[in-house]
Amino acid sequence: MIQVLARASKILCSYAKDPMQAKTLTELAALIQVELPTCSNIVKTLVELGWLEPLPLKKGYRLGPAPWHLTANGPYLKPLA
Repeated sequence: MIQVLARASKILCSYAKDPMQAKTLTELAALIQVELPTCSNIVKTLVELGWLEPLPLKKGYRLGPAPWHLTANGPYLKPLA
């Protein structure tokens, strides 16, 4: 498994229970068990792709628009076309 994909997935899945709750970079780094610079690079990429959104005043990150757009089609295994 590609380690960075597993870490990014773990970050995104951590928002499943409360998608609007912000998590700091320190919390995310502890979650995926890496140093802050490594986590920062992953989070930066997730922000650029729209999967996470930074909050003002360095208050953390919450889910960005990409997950919401992805799930706009409704429940799992519903026909997409």
